[in-house]
Order: sequence, then C-alpha cells, then structure tokens
Amino acid sequence: MTAQQILGIVACVLVLVAAGIFFALWRKHHRAGNGTKFWQSMERLQFVVGVITGGTALVLSVVALFLATEAGTAPPRTPEAGSSSPPVSGAPGDPRVVLSGRGFALGPPSSFPKPETDKIDLDSGYRGYGPIVEQWGVDSQPDAGGRTEIIIEDTQVHTFDSDERTVALLSRGEPGDYASCKIALAREDGRVARVSLGDLGVGSRMCVSTDEKRVALVTVDAVSSGPVLTISYTTWAG
Repeated sequence: MTAQQILGIVACVLVLVAAGIFFALWRKHHRAGNGTKFWQSMERLQFVVGVITGGTALVLSVVALFLATEAGTAPPRTPEAGSSSPPVSGAPGDPRVVLSGRGFALGPPSSFPKPETDKIDLDSGYRGYGPIVEQWGVDSQPDAGGRTEIIIEDTQVHTFDSDERTVALLSRGEPGDYASCKIALAREDGRVARVSLGDLGVGSRMCVSTDEKRVALVTVDAVSSGPVLTISYTTWAG
C-alpha cells in the first residue's frame, strides 16, 4: 500500500468520524431541547471538533493528491547496484550484454514499510516483485522491476516460486561466460530451484534463466550475516 493510499484512507476515516460526531450530538441536542445550556455548549464543541476534523481530512487529501502527482511524474530510477556498466560485447558469437552491475546487496528479507532487500530482477536490475504480488495483485513495497529471478531467505536462495528449476551452479573450474551458462542451464539434472546458503561463498557463480528468456550470470562477491550476499550480475540478450 502506497503512502497516498494510506493518507486517503485516514482522510476518509476522519470524515466519517466528523460526520458521526455531528449526527450523535445533534440527536442528543434535539432531545434535550434547544434552551439547555449544556447542549448549547455541546453544540459549540461539536462545531469546533467538526471543523478541526474536517480540516485535517482536507489537508490529508491534498497531501495524498500531491504524492500521487509526484509519483506519476517522477523520472524512472536507474537499476540499483553499487556500480554498473553499460552493455558491452562478449566473446565472439555471444549475444549482446544487456545488463551488468556490481555491488548489489541481496538480503535479508524485509517487510513494509522498509524497502525490499531480498530480491533481484535480472532483466532490469531492480528488486522486482515476488510470487505473492503475482497471486494477489498487491505490492506493499512497489519497485520498478518486474518478476524477480532470485529471492534470498534465512537459509537458502530460491527462484520465483521455489519450484522453478531455473538456476545452475557453475563449478570452480568452469569459465563464467555465456557459453558455460547456456550449457549448464541446458542440462536437466543440473538445474535447481533452491541453493543452500551453505553452498555459496565468495566466488560462487549461479547461471539463471530469466522470465524474459535471457541468460544471466550471478557471482557472489561477499558474504555476511543477515543473511546478505553482495553480488555481481551479467545478463545476455538471449
């Protein structure tokens, strides 16, 4: 849920509260008689409370409208990473590199209102969204990325829905390039949906097949508690 949606809900609640106060005090005032000093005082209090509540609701509505306008006109963000490089050419015959970045911190899992930290969409370089958003259509931590490829948990890294076998680990002796990843991902017995964090260390490499049918290479640059993996990534066009 976005900030403007929250403010809009609060404004509606305040309007309903103000209306309820007006109605309740009007009924009591009407029953007690217009000449009663107590209800004359209540009438003044009713007016003051209604003005304050209604004014607050109006201010919140204006702020919500302003935030919605700002969100609609904000320029697109660049992919999140410690540093990134423009698309470059790989080995002869390799597809074009469409995305490359370094210093991307993956993890630990987070919850609203904190920014998401546990995902990466390797087609865009943004955090992306997870399976709950696709199932329910609600994203409490919206990001510019699309469907994520990798999600980090307390003990493992897994694919979008934990069952898609779209990740293949490269051995230490294999070169980290497009050709090696293409071969690794083509092997049926080499693809997995989950990788234990105990099997990942500095220098570990994962080949990933993205939801946009691209091939990506993820390299672990650093490991720390949290859990946190600092990664580099390269995504090829095909």
